[in-house]
Amino acid sequence: MECTQFQGEEAFKHLQVLAKEVGPRPGGSPAEKQAGEYIAGQMKSFGLDVSTDSFPVRTHEQKKTALWVLDGEPRRINAASQLFAANSPEGGVEGELAFVETAHPQYLEDRFRDKVWLLVGGLPMAYYEMAMRMRPRAIIAVENQMGVLPKRTHLRIPYRERYGSVPTVRIAYEDGMDLIKNKAKRVRVETRGEERDARSINVVGELPGSAEHHEIVVICAHLDSVRHVSGAGDNASGVSIMLELARALSASGSKRTLRFIAFGSEEFGLKGSIHYAKQLAARDAEARRDPDFRESFDRTELLAHRLCVNLDMHGVILGTNIARCLGPENLLAAVRLLSSEIGPAFARMGEELFSSDGLALGAVGIPGIAFARTGGSSVVTHSRADTIEFLDASHLEMLGRFIEIFLHRYVAKAFVFPFERRLPKRLDEKVQDYFRKRMAEDFPPAC
Repeated sequence: MECTQFQGEEAFKHLQVLAKEVGPRPGGSPAEKQAGEYIAGQMKSFGLDVSTDSFPVRTHEQKKTALWVLDGEPRRINAASQLFAANSPEGGVEGELAFVETAHPQYLEDRFRDKVWLLVGGLPMAYYEMAMRMRPRAIIAVENQMGVLPKRTHLRIPYRERYGSVPTVRIAYEDGMDLIKNKAKRVRVETRGEERDARSINVVGELPGSAEHHEIVVICAHLDSVRHVSGAGDNASGVSIMLELARALSASGSKRTLRFIAFGSEEFGLKGSIHYAKQLAARDAEARRDPDFRESFDRTELLAHRLCVNLDMHGVILGTNIARCLGPENLLAAVRLLSSEIGPAFARMGEELFSSDGLALGAVGIPGIAFARTGGSSVVTHSRADTIEFLDASHLEMLGRFIEIFLHRYVAKAFVFPFERRLPKRLDEKVQDYFRKRMAEDFPPAC
């Protein structure tokens, strides 16, 4: 096995800083900026060429969330607001409670109009338009697993602008069961929040290639977390592996350019990676407008991007490894063969989408591979329970060393780059559909 320099203890130090010292770092917040400054400082210490790029985001600060059961003596239930959903009037919105279950349009009936809806898991975006036509007074989403604190979610702003919204909160499974078993009839939902325009940030550290510098490979992880959540697993863990890979690969060198990117505002809908991909696509389109541009000879920065390695959710002590491929067949085969040769085992490995920053690069034609490690504690993602206690250095090192060897063998030291720059048609269509469904109409099609 190749000699590795990745050290799990070093990665864990980064995890501690981001999850405990910086703490919650939602997109556009001072804490996200603080995290970006830490990441930039570490990258500079490794000798990388570091740059930052800010971009606009819409942020939401929740001021009040309350859910009251009004049958008999009023009692309050712990709830978390859905960010960017409508505010309630002062004093909240009251109404009769209706158990709508999944809000599948086929089963929506007139009797649900103007009621407060109780939903299992939340309102799927595919059903959102029809649901808003039914004009619920408010929505209560119930976590679909026991023992999970209410998660912090956000409504996609394009849906709100097109179809409207209502006050929406999430509650624990056990509280949902209590409402059903006790046949709660009337509730009051109160949500008050403030929105503002802010700036989020991408941090880029580049190790120029010693030979094939015109071939670029991105190793990325998102630096932000959900509001009020330390985001140890999602995704201080991925950033910690990315930083330790940057240190290890800077020491060993690379024939090809390695671009380590900490993307901002992933939790707001891949905002940082979409910003990055749109810039690549815009510069590519501008270059192609030059009458002297030669398709077969001129390589734009976008076309120089050969691969994206995405790191999101890692280090779980009791869990399993995942690899999801968004590229040519031999990319997945290389991961599978390397796993067979050196370990570790992967519980899931296949050609499928992973809802993280790699998809934005895939939308402009850049193949990718996403690595993750999930387990029982993954159910607390996006809740206050996403803390460092579920993670450790040895399990950061497990996949960190695997990814280091993968990059060393197939990217940094490879005689020729082994993977075609293409997405199979079926995967490309899935990526384009992913963004269409999220109403990212201005996002460029694949090049």
